[in-house]
Amino acid sequence: MSNDNNIQFEIPNAANRLEEICVQGVKVRFGDNPPEAVTQRLSHELGIVKKLKHASTYLLASMLAKEARRLHYLFYFRGDITSSLISYVSGISDINPMEKKYGGINIPFETTREEYQGIEPTLEMQAGVSFLIYAQSFLARMFPEYRLISYPLPSVDMIRSLRMYITKLEELPCDEFVAEQKDDIDDADDIYKHDHFHILLIGDKQMELARYNKYYSDNGICFEEAQADSMIPKLWEYVKELDNCPEELKGLNVKTYDELLAVVSMMHSTDVFEGDLKKLLVTKELLLFEMIATRDDIFFYLKGKGLDRKDCFEIMNRVRKGRNLSAEQVEIMRKHNVDEWVYGFCNQVRYLFPKAHVAQLIRYYAFCIQSNSNLM
Repeated sequence: MSNDNNIQFEIPNAANRLEEICVQGVKVRFGDNPPEAVTQRLSHELGIVKKLKHASTYLLASMLAKEARRLHYLFYFRGDITSSLISYVSGISDINPMEKKYGGINIPFETTREEYQGIEPTLEMQAGVSFLIYAQSFLARMFPEYRLISYPLPSVDMIRSLRMYITKLEELPCDEFVAEQKDDIDDADDIYKHDHFHILLIGDKQMELARYNKYYSDNGICFEEAQADSMIPKLWEYVKELDNCPEELKGLNVKTYDELLAVVSMMHSTDVFEGDLKKLLVTKELLLFEMIATRDDIFFYLKGKGLDRKDCFEIMNRVRKGRNLSAEQVEIMRKHNVDEWVYGFCNQVRYLFPKAHVAQLIRYYAFCIQSNSNLM
């Protein structure tokens, strides 16, 4: 957040309030005696968030999540924020980022931009369409000292979107909104490099219907990643029918959650299922569980090759934004015997999804499958 107090958004005592929520939430998620690895990671994350003064962001997301649940809205947050254990234990996300032995899908906090870059996570929340309207009035009541300035974004099919700024300015600078609309920004992160705290609210008509169905009011989305393999055949059939599923992918034999996660990431990322990777997958010289499909996979792959964790992050962060590897990074990778196809892959990618976001999409697909039988 900006250091300019005129435009900084901050919730009083946010760090302590967030920690209290997490201390209670970790027992809900992991029992009265959570594993030491869980408590250590939570302490580590809270320390970084407190140091960077990002607690208000997490606390606000937790407040919105709690309110959505109270009103029986299905929802999920997207992006970096869902990669944290804080989000899981505070109710922001149902994605467990811990290792598989703790029931999670293995997303280290290091893959977020907070750990090494100190960049605050953006808030992107998808819920029923009417929650867009409710969220504005809710935030206005909760933070009367701030102004809420909202900009509707272009609608697509079942989706309505709204970017909402929380600021103490009377109005935003003219170039602020122009930057939001640019399609030719070299670095997608550039649209977030401003001082005005904002939330992207995404209204989903399908999720809106669930609010009025007792099945979802009582149960939410019935899906657990750790026990998901039994549902994969049905999910894979659903995914293959989506418009953005390439024909070549439909021929793959998807049997596990990890494999489905790889396929869904390829579908939603940009220029991933191309070149040598596409050839290797189609010819079955590379198996789905061996491939790099999310930005987190790059981190794990390079870490497995023996690269320093900071170098793993720097390369992952460069690739996810569609920037070619630097000569120095190529040299480091050569020294660690990185597979030849990986260099071409890293240079062809234009955008790569985070693992947690893909996991949220799969949960959403599970909801869509369930809704076919429970919303009719």
